[in-house]
Amino acid sequence: MKKIFRSFILFSLLFLTSCNSIPTFDIDPSLDYSSFQEYYLDNINNLYTQEENTYGVYLFRTDCPTCNDNKNAILNHLNEYKNGNKHFKLYIYNTVRLKEEGASYISDSSISIEESRSIMLENNVSTLKDTIINVIPSLYIVNNGQIYDYIPGGVEPAKYLIDTKLDSRSYSDIESATLSNIDDFYLLDYKKYYIYLYFDRCPHCFSIKPNVLNYLTSYKNKETPIFVFNIYESSSEKGQEIRNKFKRVNDVESVNDFKNRYVKENIDNKTDKLEDTYFNYVPSLYEISENHYSNCYIGENEIIDLLNS
Repeated sequence: MKKIFRSFILFSLLFLTSCNSIPTFDIDPSLDYSSFQEYYLDNINNLYTQEENTYGVYLFRTDCPTCNDNKNAILNHLNEYKNGNKHFKLYIYNTVRLKEEGASYISDSSISIEESRSIMLENNVSTLKDTIINVIPSLYIVNNGQIYDYIPGGVEPAKYLIDTKLDSRSYSDIESATLSNIDDFYLLDYKKYYIYLYFDRCPHCFSIKPNVLNYLTSYKNKETPIFVFNIYESSSEKGQEIRNKFKRVNDVESVNDFKNRYVKENIDNKTDKLEDTYFNYVPSLYEISENHYSNCYIGENEIIDLLNS
Protein backbone atom coordinates (compact mmCIF):
# COMPACT_ATOMS: atom_id res chain seq x y z
CA MET A 1 0.00 0.00 0.00
CA LYS A 2 1.35 3.40 -0.92
CA LYS A 3 2.82 5.48 1.83
CA ILE A 4 0.19 7.65 3.52
CA PHE A 5 1.18 10.95 5.05
CA ARG A 6 -0.51 12.13 8.19
CA SER A 7 -0.82 15.85 8.68
CA PHE A 8 -2.03 18.41 11.12
CA ILE A 9 -2.35 20.92 8.28
CA LEU A 10 -5.80 21.81 6.95
CA PHE A 11 -6.28 20.01 3.65
CA SER A 12 -6.83 21.75 0.35
CA LEU A 13 -10.44 21.55 -0.72
CA LEU A 14 -11.27 19.49 -3.74
CA PHE A 15 -14.42 20.81 -5.37
CA LEU A 16 -16.27 18.20 -7.36
CA THR A 17 -19.11 18.82 -9.77
CA SER A 18 -21.89 16.50 -10.69
CA CYS A 19 -24.37 16.41 -13.50
CA ASN A 20 -26.73 14.28 -11.41
CA SER A 21 -29.71 16.17 -10.09
CA ILE A 22 -31.39 15.63 -6.74
CA PRO A 23 -34.87 16.62 -5.56
CA THR A 24 -35.43 20.03 -4.03
CA PHE A 25 -37.38 19.75 -0.81
CA ASP A 26 -39.97 22.26 0.29
CA ILE A 27 -38.59 23.32 3.66
CA ASP A 28 -38.89 26.44 5.79
CA PRO A 29 -36.62 29.01 4.07
CA SER A 30 -35.49 30.26 7.46
CA LEU A 31 -33.83 26.92 8.23
CA ASP A 32 -30.05 26.84 8.14
CA TYR A 33 -27.33 24.69 9.68
CA SER A 34 -27.51 26.95 12.73
CA SER A 35 -31.10 25.73 13.23
CA PHE A 36 -29.73 22.32 14.17
CA GLN A 37 -27.07 23.07 16.74
CA GLU A 38 -27.90 19.86 18.60
CA TYR A 39 -26.69 17.85 15.62
CA TYR A 40 -23.30 19.52 15.29
CA LEU A 41 -20.44 17.12 16.00
CA ASP A 42 -18.81 18.64 19.05
CA ASN A 43 -15.27 17.70 17.98
CA ILE A 44 -13.92 15.85 14.95
CA ASN A 45 -11.92 13.62 17.31
CA ASN A 46 -15.30 12.16 18.37
CA LEU A 47 -16.13 10.97 14.86
CA TYR A 48 -16.41 7.34 16.00
CA THR A 49 -17.64 7.76 19.57
CA GLN A 50 -21.21 9.04 19.44
CA GLU A 51 -23.83 7.31 21.59
CA GLU A 52 -25.76 5.76 18.70
CA ASN A 53 -24.58 2.47 17.22
CA THR A 54 -25.29 3.71 13.70
CA TYR A 55 -25.11 7.31 12.47
CA GLY A 56 -23.71 9.58 9.80
CA VAL A 57 -21.30 12.52 9.94
CA TYR A 58 -21.50 15.06 7.13
CA LEU A 59 -18.42 17.23 6.55
CA PHE A 60 -18.95 20.55 4.76
CA ARG A 61 -17.90 24.17 4.49
CA THR A 62 -20.23 27.10 4.05
CA ASP A 63 -18.00 28.56 1.30
CA CYS A 64 -17.94 25.30 -0.68
CA PRO A 65 -20.13 25.54 -3.83
CA THR A 66 -20.63 21.78 -4.05
CA CYS A 67 -21.62 21.65 -0.39
CA ASN A 68 -24.33 24.18 -1.19
CA ASP A 69 -25.68 21.79 -3.83
CA ASN A 70 -26.25 19.28 -1.02
CA LYS A 71 -27.57 21.78 1.51
CA ASN A 72 -31.31 21.56 0.84
CA ALA A 73 -31.32 17.76 1.14
CA ILE A 74 -29.11 17.81 4.24
CA LEU A 75 -31.34 20.34 5.98
CA ASN A 76 -34.42 18.37 4.98
CA HIS A 77 -32.95 15.19 6.49
CA LEU A 78 -32.07 16.98 9.73
CA ASN A 79 -35.56 18.44 9.95
CA GLU A 80 -37.25 15.12 9.18
CA TYR A 81 -35.15 13.37 11.82
CA LYS A 82 -35.91 16.05 14.37
CA ASN A 83 -39.64 15.65 13.70
CA GLY A 84 -39.47 11.86 13.98
CA ASN A 85 -40.11 11.15 10.30
CA LYS A 86 -36.66 9.69 9.69
CA HIS A 87 -34.67 7.43 11.99
CA PHE A 88 -31.11 7.80 10.75
CA LYS A 89 -29.23 10.33 12.86
CA LEU A 90 -26.94 12.72 11.03
CA TYR A 91 -24.25 14.84 12.65
CA ILE A 92 -22.86 17.83 10.78
CA TYR A 93 -19.36 19.27 10.98
CA ASN A 94 -17.94 22.44 9.44
CA THR A 95 -14.35 21.65 8.48
CA VAL A 96 -13.15 25.19 9.24
CA ARG A 97 -12.81 23.82 12.79
CA LEU A 98 -10.28 21.13 11.90
CA LYS A 99 -7.19 23.25 12.43
CA GLU A 100 -8.29 24.77 15.74
CA GLU A 101 -9.12 21.31 17.10
CA GLY A 102 -5.63 20.05 16.29
CA ALA A 103 -7.01 17.05 14.49
CA SER A 104 -4.66 14.37 13.19
CA TYR A 105 -5.96 12.58 10.10
CA ILE A 106 -4.85 11.47 6.64
CA SER A 107 -5.01 14.30 4.10
CA ASP A 108 -3.10 12.92 1.14
CA SER A 109 -4.94 14.38 -1.87
CA SER A 110 -3.20 11.92 -4.19
CA ILE A 111 -5.38 9.11 -2.83
CA SER A 112 -8.37 8.76 -5.14
CA ILE A 113 -11.95 8.56 -3.93
CA GLU A 114 -12.10 4.87 -4.81
CA GLU A 115 -8.84 4.17 -2.99
CA SER A 116 -9.94 6.18 0.04
CA ARG A 117 -13.11 4.16 0.42
CA SER A 118 -11.36 0.83 -0.11
CA ILE A 119 -8.56 1.62 2.33
CA MET A 120 -10.90 2.69 5.13
CA LEU A 121 -13.45 -0.08 4.70
CA GLU A 122 -10.92 -2.86 4.27
CA ASN A 123 -9.09 -1.76 7.42
CA ASN A 124 -12.26 -1.25 9.48
CA VAL A 125 -11.03 2.22 10.42
CA SER A 126 -12.15 3.32 13.87
CA THR A 127 -9.81 6.19 14.76
CA LEU A 128 -9.45 9.68 13.34
CA LYS A 129 -5.72 9.28 12.72
CA ASP A 130 -6.49 6.50 10.21
CA THR A 131 -9.37 8.38 8.58
CA ILE A 132 -8.90 9.92 5.15
CA ILE A 133 -10.29 13.45 4.85
CA ASN A 134 -9.40 14.90 1.49
CA VAL A 135 -12.72 15.65 -0.23
CA ILE A 136 -15.47 18.07 0.78
CA PRO A 137 -18.39 17.44 1.01
CA SER A 138 -18.13 13.96 2.48
CA LEU A 139 -20.46 11.68 4.37
CA TYR A 140 -19.03 9.13 6.81
CA ILE A 141 -21.29 6.30 7.96
CA VAL A 142 -20.31 4.84 11.33
CA ASN A 143 -21.55 1.55 12.73
CA ASN A 144 -20.45 0.11 16.08
CA GLY A 145 -17.51 2.46 16.38
CA GLN A 146 -15.98 1.91 12.96
CA ILE A 147 -16.50 3.12 9.43
CA TYR A 148 -19.27 1.38 7.53
CA ASP A 149 -19.37 3.50 4.40
CA TYR A 150 -17.81 6.60 2.88
CA ILE A 151 -19.66 8.82 0.39
CA PRO A 152 -17.59 11.75 -0.86
CA GLY A 153 -17.96 14.51 -3.41
CA GLY A 154 -20.57 16.02 -5.69
CA VAL A 155 -24.15 15.50 -4.57
CA GLU A 156 -23.48 11.88 -3.57
CA PRO A 157 -23.93 12.58 0.18
CA ALA A 158 -27.38 14.07 -0.46
CA LYS A 159 -28.40 11.22 -2.76
CA TYR A 160 -27.28 8.67 -0.18
CA LEU A 161 -29.35 10.30 2.57
CA ILE A 162 -32.41 10.55 0.36
CA ASP A 163 -32.26 6.83 -0.46
CA THR A 164 -30.88 5.38 2.77
CA LYS A 165 -32.78 2.86 4.86
CA LEU A 166 -30.24 3.00 7.69
CA ASP A 167 -31.63 3.33 11.19
CA SER A 168 -30.04 4.79 14.32
CA ARG A 169 -32.59 3.32 16.69
CA SER A 170 -31.50 0.59 19.06
CA TYR A 171 -33.34 -2.60 19.98
CA SER A 172 -32.75 -1.68 23.62
CA ASP A 173 -34.92 1.40 23.08
CA ILE A 174 -37.89 -0.96 22.84
CA GLU A 175 -37.70 -2.68 26.20
CA SER A 176 -40.65 -5.02 25.69
CA ALA A 177 -39.09 -6.40 22.50
CA THR A 178 -35.90 -7.77 24.07
CA LEU A 179 -35.50 -11.38 25.16
CA SER A 180 -33.59 -10.92 28.39
CA ASN A 181 -32.48 -14.54 28.79
CA ILE A 182 -31.89 -17.10 26.04
CA ASP A 183 -33.11 -19.80 28.45
CA ASP A 184 -36.61 -18.32 28.06
CA PHE A 185 -36.63 -19.27 24.38
CA TYR A 186 -39.72 -21.52 24.71
CA LEU A 187 -41.19 -20.04 27.89
CA LEU A 188 -42.85 -16.79 26.81
CA ASP A 189 -46.54 -16.44 27.55
CA TYR A 190 -47.79 -16.09 23.97
CA LYS A 191 -49.62 -18.53 21.75
CA LYS A 192 -47.22 -17.65 18.94
CA TYR A 193 -44.12 -15.43 18.80
CA TYR A 194 -40.81 -14.96 17.02
CA ILE A 195 -37.27 -15.00 18.42
CA TYR A 196 -34.81 -13.00 16.32
CA LEU A 197 -31.12 -13.84 16.76
CA TYR A 198 -28.44 -11.40 15.58
CA PHE A 199 -25.15 -9.83 16.55
CA ASP A 200 -24.05 -6.24 16.05
CA ARG A 201 -21.20 -6.73 13.58
CA CYS A 202 -23.11 -9.08 11.31
CA PRO A 203 -23.56 -7.17 8.01
CA HIS A 204 -26.73 -9.08 7.08
CA CYS A 205 -28.24 -8.37 10.50
CA PHE A 206 -27.32 -4.72 10.02
CA SER A 207 -29.02 -4.63 6.62
CA ILE A 208 -32.38 -5.81 7.92
CA LYS A 209 -32.30 -3.87 11.18
CA PRO A 210 -34.71 -1.18 9.86
CA ASN A 211 -37.21 -3.89 8.87
CA VAL A 212 -37.02 -5.52 12.29
CA LEU A 213 -37.33 -2.17 14.08
CA ASN A 214 -40.30 -1.15 11.96
CA TYR A 215 -42.01 -4.42 12.82
CA LEU A 216 -41.19 -3.99 16.50
CA THR A 217 -42.70 -0.51 16.64
CA SER A 218 -45.93 -1.64 14.98
CA TYR A 219 -46.32 -5.25 16.08
CA LYS A 220 -49.23 -4.38 18.38
CA ASN A 221 -51.24 -4.18 15.19
CA LYS A 222 -49.93 -7.56 14.06
CA GLU A 223 -50.77 -11.04 15.19
CA THR A 224 -47.32 -12.19 16.26
CA PRO A 225 -44.84 -10.34 18.53
CA ILE A 226 -41.11 -10.55 17.97
CA PHE A 227 -38.36 -10.66 20.61
CA VAL A 228 -34.74 -9.92 19.76
CA PHE A 229 -31.64 -11.44 21.30
CA ASN A 230 -27.99 -10.53 20.71
CA ILE A 231 -26.15 -13.82 20.31
CA TYR A 232 -22.76 -12.06 20.03
CA GLU A 233 -19.94 -13.08 17.72
CA SER A 234 -18.83 -16.70 17.79
CA SER A 235 -15.25 -15.57 18.44
CA SER A 236 -16.25 -13.98 21.75
CA GLU A 237 -16.47 -15.82 25.06
CA LYS A 238 -20.08 -14.73 25.52
CA GLY A 239 -20.96 -15.78 21.98
CA GLN A 240 -19.52 -19.25 22.57
CA GLU A 241 -21.32 -19.56 25.90
CA ILE A 242 -24.68 -18.80 24.26
CA ARG A 243 -24.06 -21.07 21.26
CA ASN A 244 -23.18 -23.95 23.58
CA LYS A 245 -26.75 -23.87 24.88
CA PHE A 246 -27.99 -24.97 21.45
CA LYS A 247 -27.65 -28.41 19.88
CA ARG A 248 -24.47 -28.80 17.86
CA VAL A 249 -24.69 -28.84 14.06
CA ASN A 250 -22.34 -30.99 11.98
CA ASP A 251 -21.32 -30.95 8.32
CA VAL A 252 -23.66 -28.29 6.97
CA GLU A 253 -23.03 -27.49 3.31
CA SER A 254 -25.49 -24.63 2.86
CA VAL A 255 -28.50 -22.86 4.32
CA ASN A 256 -30.77 -25.16 2.29
CA ASP A 257 -28.96 -28.18 3.67
CA PHE A 258 -29.40 -26.86 7.20
CA LYS A 259 -33.11 -26.26 6.61
CA ASN A 260 -33.73 -29.61 4.93
CA ARG A 261 -32.05 -31.54 7.72
CA TYR A 262 -31.96 -29.64 10.97
CA VAL A 263 -34.90 -27.27 10.72
CA LYS A 264 -37.05 -30.14 9.48
CA GLU A 265 -35.94 -32.28 12.42
CA ASN A 266 -36.86 -29.56 14.92
CA ILE A 267 -40.25 -29.03 13.28
CA ASP A 268 -41.02 -32.76 13.09
CA ASN A 269 -40.00 -33.28 16.72
CA LYS A 270 -41.95 -30.23 17.93
CA THR A 271 -38.85 -29.26 19.85
CA ASP A 272 -39.47 -27.36 23.09
CA LYS A 273 -36.03 -27.33 24.73
CA LEU A 274 -33.13 -25.05 23.87
CA GLU A 275 -30.58 -27.86 24.14
CA ASP A 276 -32.47 -29.71 21.37
CA THR A 277 -32.67 -26.66 19.11
CA TYR A 278 -30.24 -26.27 16.23
CA PHE A 279 -28.56 -22.95 15.48
CA ASN A 280 -26.06 -22.16 12.76
CA TYR A 281 -26.73 -18.79 11.10
CA VAL A 282 -27.45 -15.13 11.73
CA PRO A 283 -29.74 -13.49 11.12
CA SER A 284 -32.22 -16.19 12.11
CA LEU A 285 -35.82 -15.80 13.14
CA TYR A 286 -37.42 -18.70 15.00
CA GLU A 287 -41.17 -19.15 15.01
CA ILE A 288 -42.51 -20.57 18.28
CA SER A 289 -46.10 -21.83 18.42
CA GLU A 290 -47.66 -22.99 21.68
CA ASN A 291 -44.15 -23.08 23.14
CA HIS A 292 -42.84 -25.47 20.49
CA TYR A 293 -40.50 -24.99 17.54
CA SER A 294 -42.65 -24.20 14.50
CA ASN A 295 -40.26 -22.85 11.84
CA CYS A 296 -37.00 -21.00 11.25
CA TYR A 297 -36.39 -18.21 8.74
CA ILE A 298 -32.78 -17.59 7.78
CA GLY A 299 -31.12 -14.68 6.00
CA GLU A 300 -32.18 -11.26 4.83
CA ASN A 301 -34.66 -12.21 2.13
CA GLU A 302 -36.63 -14.81 4.09
CA ILE A 303 -36.90 -12.64 7.18
CA ILE A 304 -37.85 -9.48 5.30
CA ASP A 305 -40.50 -11.37 3.31
CA LEU A 306 -41.98 -12.74 6.53
CA LEU A 307 -42.00 -9.40 8.35
CA ASN A 308 -43.60 -7.67 5.36
CA SER A 309 -46.27 -10.32 4.88
